[in-house]
Amino acid sequence: MKPRTTFDLVLGVCSPERRRIASALSDTAAHLDDDLTPGETRQAIDGFAAIAPSGVAVIDCPSSASAADLIDQFDGTDGLASGPFPVALRSVITVVDAAHLMTDLHRDDYFEVVLDGHGDERQLVPWALIAVTQIEYASLIAVVGWREMDRAQLDEVLALLCHLNPRARIRLERRDWTRHIATPPSVRMRGHRPGWVQILDGRLEAGSGARKVDTIRYDRLRPFHPERLLAAFETALPEAAGGRIVRSAGVCRFATRLGFPARWDQVGDIVSFDPFEDPESESPQGQEIAMIGFDLDEKRITDVLDACLLTDDEFLAGPRTWAALHDPLPRWLPRGV
Repeated sequence: MKPRTTFDLVLGVCSPERRRIASALSDTAAHLDDDLTPGETRQAIDGFAAIAPSGVAVIDCPSSASAADLIDQFDGTDGLASGPFPVALRSVITVVDAAHLMTDLHRDDYFEVVLDGHGDERQLVPWALIAVTQIEYASLIAVVGWREMDRAQLDEVLALLCHLNPRARIRLERRDWTRHIATPPSVRMRGHRPGWVQILDGRLEAGSGARKVDTIRYDRLRPFHPERLLAAFETALPEAAGGRIVRSAGVCRFATRLGFPARWDQVGDIVSFDPFEDPESESPQGQEIAMIGFDLDEKRITDVLDACLLTDDEFLAGPRTWAALHDPLPRWLPRGV
């Protein structure tokens, strides 16, 4: 069945700029409140699907909206996963303020996400992670606030965006530019494989510009010693980088938690290690980590990470000894506890 309505979702952590672009795309854009919970946002989109007129509907989503969660709200045929309404997701448009991008990606504060309607279940999410994933899952990136930047700074921003999301179409705000973003590529057609995933797949190489954006793929079979890895993040790893590691992500394993592969998730100054929901799911047995940044020293970074792996003597001691190693990481709790 041909969808009655297609949706363009507009994301961005800067509310005024995001709302302005959404309004420019459609004078009937639906502006969702920034304080909506994820569940309330999903319900609002479901409800809007029931009353939206035929054609294209633009929805201005909350600043903290998860791009991946919103995409998952639509099923494999692009229709809403819930409800009988013939609608489709056409695109995810992320508005990026070029002058503030690096600041947004290096924020160290957190947003408290209320996961249910009663406020009983809450989760702290780094603003920097919200910002980077909104970029990584966009089908189109609308760049604003770039006119006061010099060419070298703008080239740096554009090169970084291209590496964070190689499949997105990128458009600079210009006069009458909305006609160029009014028909953005389908998020399903373009796919939503972030740059770090493509690095791990061997499909993304470093680009060049006024300053080179470097990419590194790190893979090893031995597990990490958790204490040494956390210590490395304090000084050794930033110093070894030479430049700036803006984004790194992948899969890692700790010797003390061998049965639980973890998601390595770093942006700017924030890093987290969260277990996969299904420990038995197919995943690498060791480390597979992708890095994106400026002027990275691959050899020094690799040497630092190698020093965080189990030594020969530790490795030969076996899993029972590994389990007794000092592990300063927070305890992983089952979801919902």
